[in-house]
Amino acid sequence: MQRDYWEQYYATQQSNEQPSDFAQYCTSVFKPDLGCLFDVGCGNARDSIYFSSNSISVIGIDQSKNAIKKNIAKAAKLGLDTKFFIDDFTCCDYQRLAHESFSIYSRFTLHAINHNEEKTFLHLCNGSTDLKYLFIEARSVKDNLYGKGDNVGPNEFVTTHYRRFIEPNELRKKLSKYFEILYFEEGY
Repeated sequence: MQRDYWEQYYATQQSNEQPSDFAQYCTSVFKPDLGCLFDVGCGNARDSIYFSSNSISVIGIDQSKNAIKKNIAKAAKLGLDTKFFIDDFTCCDYQRLAHESFSIYSRFTLHAINHNEEKTFLHLCNGSTDLKYLFIEARSVKDNLYGKGDNVGPNEFVTTHYRRFIEPNELRKKLSKYFEILYFEEGY
């Protein structure tokens, strides 16, 4: 992951306060049964704040110190009990942080890591006995940004930053080895 890029990005980026459609979908379907929800690669925390505002216990994790510092201040200003930590979500000790059953929300993070980091992350998730749900939204090979920038590996490109575009059928196969897939959709 490109720490320097994301530190600069979150130092200057204006926050989008609207939750993503994916966050809204996840809460509409699974809210009563999430346990503690880890928002991995939480960025500007728009989804973390949304979850917390909807009475979901949330822990936001991001590698950017600038993002986490802003998120802690934002949650405090809103009077929310959202927790934020600086960490690498691909190897975080979720069970230690949660102290209970938990779910992992990965929006636009899986395509920000390389194949080895993905393997580590999925292995970690599979080995977590208290994991209830794993939510993933990622850019695919059908994304309009696919093929733009410098090709640095299989389905991997760098424009302003690194992106690894996910092959949906390959991801489905990987996930089905370890998890029961409740919902899988390719959208635009």
